[in-house]
Amino acid sequence: MLPINVNDKALFRKLYLDPSISKMLFVRMTVKDVDAWFVKVHQNKAGAYHFYKISHGPTEKIVGIIGLIHRLENVEEYGILLDEESRYKGIATIVTQMLVDKVRRSGRNSQIIGRCIAQNAPMINVFKKCGFEQICCNTYEEIKIDFPHIMFRKNVT
Repeated sequence: MLPINVNDKALFRKLYLDPSISKMLFVRMTVKDVDAWFVKVHQNKAGAYHFYKISHGPTEKIVGIIGLIHRLENVEEYGILLDEESRYKGIATIVTQMLVDKVRRSGRNSQIIGRCIAQNAPMINVFKKCGFEQICCNTYEEIKIDFPHIMFRKNVT
C-alpha cells in the first residue's frame, strides 16, 4: 500500500467511473464528483481520510485504492476499489487485512465498518475472511441508498 499523492487524480477517475465498479457503488459519480472527492481525500486537513494505492505483480502496477474514513469517535468506514482484471486473485483480502493490522498497530481502539451492495458476493467473502461480522442488511436512509446492502463490523484493539 502506497500513500495517495497529488498525481493520483487520474487513478481516482479511472476507478470511480469504471462501469464495472460504478455499478457496485452506493452513489453514481460524475467526473466533477470524483474530482471533488479526490481533492477532499488528498488535502485531508482534518486527518479524517486515510487512502492508499494498491500495487500488484512484478511491475507493482497500481490496481486499486483502499481507504478508511473517520466517521465517529473510534469508528472508521472502510472502502476498496480494484480494477476488473485484478479481482478474484485474493488481493482484496490481503490488503484489507493489511489495513486492519495498520489500525491495530496504531494503538487506536477502533471499530471498522464496511458495507457493500447485497449482490457483491466477492466483497462479502472478503469481509468474512478478514473477521468482520455482519450487522445488518437493509437500506441506509442516512445516505439515501435505495437498494439492499449489507453492513459489516470489526472491532480492532
